[in-house]
Parts: sequence; C-alpha cells; structure tokens
Amino acid sequence: MVDSMKKGSRKKVAESAGLVKTLNALAQQEDASRVTALADCTDQSPFALPGMEILSGLTSITSYNRYYGWYYGKNEDMGPALDKLHKKYPTLPIGVSEYGAGGGLTVTPTILKVAQ
Repeated sequence: MVDSMKKGSRKKVAESAGLVKTLNALAQQEDASRVTALADCTDQSPFALPGMEILSGLTSITSYNRYYGWYYGKNEDMGPALDKLHKKYPTLPIGVSEYGAGGGLTVTPTILKVAQ
C-alpha cells in the first residue's frame, strides 16, 4: 500500500483508502470494541505524500513507525516530532507503533528515556 503511495499515484492512494475502510469495517464487525490502527512508516509523513491525507481518521488511531536515534536524529527528537503531528492533527489520536531496529529497546546501548 505505501509503495503505491510513494509512486505518487492519487488513484492508488484512493484504492488503498478503500482497502483500509474495508479492513476497518471487518475488524469492527468481528469485535466492535476493537481499536483499529493505521501504521505510517513514511519518514516524510504524516501523510506528506500526495493524497495520503485521505487516510487520516479511517481507523481508530494512526500510529507512526519512527526511528529517531537509530537511523536519523536523536532520541530527544521524538517528543517534538510527535508534538508537531499533534498540532497538525489535533483531534486524531496518535501513537508510536515501532521504534528502532526491530522495535526492541534492549538491542541498543542508547535507551529512550521516558519522563516519569
């Protein structure tokens, strides 16, 4: 789905939106209490590629795979980046669905420090 979006085709993004809507409806039909998520793994996002903004809000939450301190930036860049996303989409719940190589905090000497 994301690969088709990277190619810049608005038609393919619209097709992807249809698939997301279908899968979201199926998940809700199976379990109405289920939270559904769209994971965004495009570093230029959220929804920065042409047409991607139509995917916003199709699921319960949108989560972002981000790799600050791994492949770019510093760990400390995560907070400001999420603040920027929240400012752009203030009513859309967001989360981090993947962080770092393989998503394992135990495989790096630099651990993301969480504010207590």
